[in-house]
Amino acid sequence: MTDDDTWGYLQYAAEIREQGLFFKPHLFWYIGYALFILGANSLIPGFEGIVIFQYIFAYIALIAIYFTSINIFQNPKTALFTGICFLGFFMISFWNLFLYAESLLISLYCISFYFLSKAYRGNLKTYQKVIAILIAAWAILVKPTAVAFLAALLAVGLYKLFTKYTLSFRIYLPKGRFTSRREAEEASPAELQESVPQDCGKISSTHTQLTQSTNSTQSTQLTNSFSLHPSSFNTPSSLRPLPLSSPLRAPFSI
Repeated sequence: MTDDDTWGYLQYAAEIREQGLFFKPHLFWYIGYALFILGANSLIPGFEGIVIFQYIFAYIALIAIYFTSINIFQNPKTALFTGICFLGFFMISFWNLFLYAESLLISLYCISFYFLSKAYRGNLKTYQKVIAILIAAWAILVKPTAVAFLAALLAVGLYKLFTKYTLSFRIYLPKGRFTSRREAEEASPAELQESVPQDCGKISSTHTQLTQSTNSTQSTQLTNSFSLHPSSFNTPSSLRPLPLSSPLRAPFSI
């Protein structure tokens, strides 16, 4: 199915085939779809080839949506329900019959969401980051309204940077000795000890005392477990350790 916009895409694709990539006012923001048309027609000529590849991308998008839900909710049933909802909105499948940029745009969105969900879980590998950037850039250049996707990505990126550096520089030290993370990392142990809250200092002191007490007890018992007599220094067999019934342990650990 075609309309006036379709012929604009086809014309731009034909001009790119002849002249190479170039800026064309208004239609430039559809260049991602024009390149898709060129790629599809290079394999299967005609409108049918475009529709076939739109459906291929649509089913890849369905798989991507399923695994996006898996990554976010960690629940196969929820992921299955997400996929059913995606198919249940039948207009998405119907739009794949049109030579419209919307079809490819929705598919690229879904694939981009998959990579974003992996990044959300911290499982995005280096090569996947490259693929994610390429697909997101492709989606942004398929249709002018995809600028909303770019705005969303920028908003999330700025939020992540803000929270990262805010948490890095707002170190809770009651005495206010350090104002940045770098100063805290470069401080000496004595300076860090001065900056520890009072309660933490008590806990640290208690732990130190328990450790020293335990070490002293162990040393005393181990020393007493040997029988040393001045008259038997020349007789190694007289130096006999007493058996220890069980290993020594501290009353509790912190």
